[in-house]
Amino acid sequence: MKAFHEKDIFTWVSLEPTLDVESSLGIVEATHGFVDLFKVGKANYLGEYSKGIDWQAFTLRMMDLCARLGVKHYIKRDLQPYLSSGYDNQCGSLNTFEETLLHVEFVCISVANQACVKRSH
Repeated sequence: MKAFHEKDIFTWVSLEPTLDVESSLGIVEATHGFVDLFKVGKANYLGEYSKGIDWQAFTLRMMDLCARLGVKHYIKRDLQPYLSSGYDNQCGSLNTFEETLLHVEFVCISVANQACVKRSH
């Protein structure tokens, strides 16, 4: 991903499903220098794996980390109920964001959670 980023290819990481809070936060810490956007969601349909996760605390910690590091991020719909009132969910509507990335090619890389790099045609 770093090599793609260095070639000005837009990179993003999807932190979903989040099965381990510390791992998801750690991925942001370790990759923020070469990832253009983090999409953060929870572990939908995986209740048995995520029933011990405090989603509100996770969301607040992720918001704090992203603000401290100055990284662009999008909190996905499943975690939006935990956002502070008036929080600027930087990418606005995910559909609007994805519409701006029409005609892109995906190069997927596995990094604990799913991480993908998008390259414009």
